[in-house]
Amino acid sequence: LFAWTRAREARDPLAAWALVWMAASYLPLVALAVVSNRVMYIYYALPVVPGLAIATTVLLRRASLPRIVAWGYLAAMAAAFVASFPFRQVP
Repeated sequence: LFAWTRAREARDPLAAWALVWMAASYLPLVALAVVSNRVMYIYYALPVVPGLAIATTVLLRRASLPRIVAWGYLAAMAAAFVASFPFRQVP
């Protein structure tokens, strides 16, 4: 929602690009699922991930949030990566 607001009100091209990326990579699959009555799987959303990362970066950098929020988010993402990494010991 922040990227949408930022793209409309502040005319931020990066926020608009993130929204276009997400829409262009996911909405055709939704339309195909509706028209052809196909099952959609969660991995169909993988092309949307870079757009979400860009939108999250726009939020963290341009929303006038305190720096501690951005660093806390970065620490939480690093901890989540370590916790969900499939190999505990690198072979």
